[in-house]
Amino acid sequence: MSLTEATDRHARIRDESSWQHRADGTFHKTMPTHRAEGEYRGWRALRGLAPVPHLLDRRHDGPRTTLIYQDVFAGGRCTHLLADLITEADAEPAHVPAVRALINAVCDSWQHSHDRTGRLTPLHATVPALYAARLRPGGRLDRWYGGARPCTVHTPTGSYRIDLPALLTRLRTQLPPGSRWPSMISQGDPTEPNIAGPSLCWLDLEHAGRTTIAGEAANLLAYLLILGGWLIPAYQPGTYARTVRRRAPADRPHLRHLHITGGHITVDAALRAGPGRRAALDALLERLHGDVGRLLTARGYDAGTMSAPMPIPGLAPGPATALAPWLALRILGVIPLAKLSPSDRAICLAQLGRILDPSLDLTDLATTLPWRPDHAAADPSSH
Repeated sequence: MSLTEATDRHARIRDESSWQHRADGTFHKTMPTHRAEGEYRGWRALRGLAPVPHLLDRRHDGPRTTLIYQDVFAGGRCTHLLADLITEADAEPAHVPAVRALINAVCDSWQHSHDRTGRLTPLHATVPALYAARLRPGGRLDRWYGGARPCTVHTPTGSYRIDLPALLTRLRTQLPPGSRWPSMISQGDPTEPNIAGPSLCWLDLEHAGRTTIAGEAANLLAYLLILGGWLIPAYQPGTYARTVRRRAPADRPHLRHLHITGGHITVDAALRAGPGRRAALDALLERLHGDVGRLLTARGYDAGTMSAPMPIPGLAPGPATALAPWLALRILGVIPLAKLSPSDRAICLAQLGRILDPSLDLTDLATTLPWRPDHAAADPSSH
């Protein structure tokens, strides 16, 4: 290991969080103090507005701080995470109604928060970590994709020209710091391990505060589509190892054909979902085509009064239009595409092309998720 690699590793260790479920019914979360203070502010913002754990104490120890919560599982307030519930419903469809109920509780929480705190807000005034900070020139996305070469991805439903450096420029045009977006006070990182039930409780409040509604919806949708059942278990297994209670194997896409030559990728694949994940997606999409979708274009967006350019020029505003740049950032900003296998990278690029297609309906993203086949297809890229 080089000196630079060792230094980077030690820096990551210093910046990591650790947590423990204690026998006294408390949950201890220790992290660098600046992050702990951010979570404390997020907890205060959500307290009384959305269901969150009770915070009992803060203990400072030099550069690190421990937040002590009442353990929602020890006291019986919650019995499972959304990730656990989806796994259970995939194995036993009798749990499907509970999955739908928890997704609807999430959407109800967003609606309630919007009713009390919703307003148009400049992007620079929202919690920045998951979107603005990553998109900032010189930030994570520039480091990952600034030198990427253009390619064309051919799929059975269309061909897409993917130029990642040009896409970053486009996203910065669509999401400049001064652009104003429908926002609300919310949890900030709605993912399967951060949502507990059966009666909704939001966990992990490090990114809580004033967030864009589009960012919240895109985060959960991207997790249900590609991150939670596939990419996170496959490429960041530690995330689930330290959170979920019922781990499921990575549900890799059903790959029918892959051919890569020069700057051309031909891929025919379908994302896969069991009954639980299918139910979660269907419930979220129903709300995105209903009341939650209306929040995305609330208060003047349809009239073009927002300072941000239309996410996809020439397309009437709708949930797919409003979510497109945020979904693109989810695909690009969580796991670097260069670290994926050739087949997984090709499928992600195909999904990116579909998301940026002006003709997209959100339902189209999920219609290619069949019930899980009994036997996965062999990965042609491994031959």
